[in-house]
Amino acid sequence: RGEISDIGQQIGRAIQSMHKHGLMHGNISMHNIMQVQEEDDDNGGYWALSDLTSTCQQASVTTCMAGIPSTGQPNFATGTFPPEIFVKLSNAETKIYNQYWSSVKEAGVDLDESVVSPQVDPQTGDSYVPRCYFEPDGSIEILDLPQLPYRLVPAREPTDVWNFGQIMFTLCSAGHPMFATNMKTGHLLTYSVVASWDNSAASELVFMHIQDPLAQDLLLQLLSPYEERSTLTMEKVLGHPFFSNDLDDHRVAQVARKIAEKRSIESSAYMRSLQKKNEKQAEDEWVITRSKTIICWDLSFQQRLYLAPSNLLRSIVPNKSVAPDIPFSVLLLPYKLARSKSGKLTPASKKDVERAEKMGILLLSLSKICYFAVCVEKLVKKAGSVRKWSCSELWKHLNLPKEEFSAIEEELINLAAKEVEMFRENPVPVVQKMVVERVMDLRECFDEAKKAYFYLVDEYTGTPVLTPGSLYPLEVRERLPEVLLHTLPLMHCIALYCRGVAGSV
Repeated sequence: RGEISDIGQQIGRAIQSMHKHGLMHGNISMHNIMQVQEEDDDNGGYWALSDLTSTCQQASVTTCMAGIPSTGQPNFATGTFPPEIFVKLSNAETKIYNQYWSSVKEAGVDLDESVVSPQVDPQTGDSYVPRCYFEPDGSIEILDLPQLPYRLVPAREPTDVWNFGQIMFTLCSAGHPMFATNMKTGHLLTYSVVASWDNSAASELVFMHIQDPLAQDLLLQLLSPYEERSTLTMEKVLGHPFFSNDLDDHRVAQVARKIAEKRSIESSAYMRSLQKKNEKQAEDEWVITRSKTIICWDLSFQQRLYLAPSNLLRSIVPNKSVAPDIPFSVLLLPYKLARSKSGKLTPASKKDVERAEKMGILLLSLSKICYFAVCVEKLVKKAGSVRKWSCSELWKHLNLPKEEFSAIEEELINLAAKEVEMFRENPVPVVQKMVVERVMDLRECFDEAKKAYFYLVDEYTGTPVLTPGSLYPLEVRERLPEVLLHTLPLMHCIALYCRGVAGSV
């Protein structure tokens, strides 16, 4: 502990000195500390802070974190940002956010897309962004920028305290980083983990990687949520027994002993719960390896499929009382169908024919990428978490027809090159981003039409129901993106059903 405590003290005092002079560093990381060796110094030199490009006055009410200058290139790395900098956006808020940065780009600013582009969590579909804003230097003036859908975070001490906690965690864990970051840029690979940070997440990370009880206690304070961390000062932090050189003092030793006892009990409890979790996981894996998987829909899923369209109808039909209970075979189209003279269903206008062709291509692309994503997920799950992946190795084990998936392969290579660390650990989130892109392309098709038509599908013939006097099609104008996202899985189910009945591939 001695050397780590000494390094931490020196870095902590440098931060404390800045804070006493009303300054905050704003971008402290392992890359921004350095050992200085002076001439005629045989004691190994001293540790200091470097890279003061993000340094600012704390007292200024106008100074906020995550400002992007006129060059478009940030003076920060998102890997150093504390949880309060990140925010989850709704669909409406994401639209406003994108409009804001589109206005900035239209003014000629070359933005770093890796920072301002929303990160979509593939598991939940939620969008996460850092609370960035445009901070022009006078060379570019933009009028009437939309209001950002979040509050900015003032430049204050808690950010430096969090950064100090990250450094101490890396030192105490023998070099283990808190979060996965891009090695070149220092930007986070995943925002959602930091955005949802709480005391439970901090305890899990600290108890997993840190053995020293005093270090555990120090880190749990430094890495606490903003409400608790905002009361910490570097003076309080450096007064922690972890940094004390006087543990022989009775009072200091007594405090240290109480802290060690408390954290040792909590750590032991966590390790017991982790052991139970691992045992349960091992049991589940044992059952899975000895079970035969039968592909079918269970009763609860069938009920969800049955009820979901009814709920959709009740949300889009003006008269709630006439919304019927219907089977899950439904279709949402950005154009209206009409019967031709020969009795066939066709798009009603030339423009609708173009939309139909475009939607057909997009649906096929979505179907193919979903199949590809399922194959990748199965392969990764079977291989376990030890393997480090590459595109060539992934394709070798997938054994898919190369000529049919060549476009997907090329797209995956380009995307993996931007997310190297994430892809090597687990390619599934990268592939899921490709699925999300297809869904967004499909959504643009509906946004362009500004309305859609909700059809019931005849499960026997696999065609939309279109009879005189029928309730269908229902015209949808309000909440169209939401209706589309909820209807897509149902459309996919009826497509699989019809394909199976027809014996097609």
